[in-house]
Amino acid sequence: MHKFSEFTLVLSVVVVFVVVLGLVFNFQSIDREINRWKLLAQTSSDTAEIYNSLSKVEEGLVRWGMTEGYSGIFKTQENDMSLKVTQLQLIKTKAERLSMTPSNTSEYNTNLNLLQEDLKTLDLKTKSYWNVHVGMGWWLVGAFFLYTGLAALAFWNKDHSSFKQ
Repeated sequence: MHKFSEFTLVLSVVVVFVVVLGLVFNFQSIDREINRWKLLAQTSSDTAEIYNSLSKVEEGLVRWGMTEGYSGIFKTQENDMSLKVTQLQLIKTKAERLSMTPSNTSEYNTNLNLLQEDLKTLDLKTKSYWNVHVGMGWWLVGAFFLYTGLAALAFWNKDHSSFKQ
């Protein structure tokens, strides 16, 4: 039992470390490929840049498979990804139409402010989607091996305890 508990402890530490790295890497990738482009579009005052940034957001959603399904356990309109993509495409179309308006007019500034407000209210819920569809498996594997590692540590500690009676 002594060697098995040491092996299980080491294996658990390695797997939990890999799971944590995988979660951090995937969250950073989602943030870099989708959310940062949305933030750039949201803060930009150039409609061509807004359109290009929203195109990158849409490409990121397609690449991560976030164009359909739900970003929550319960299916609601709030977490329906196909509706989120449709909203994104409508905002992208507005940006394209706004780029045809002269930028020195008050109509342009008003519509640009409305476009930026639309972007602020658009919550893509990308990390929630990833957690529900892929990340849940990562969390379960990590929790299983963390529990296994703690159990192995308890058995190992019982064998090596200086308080034996």
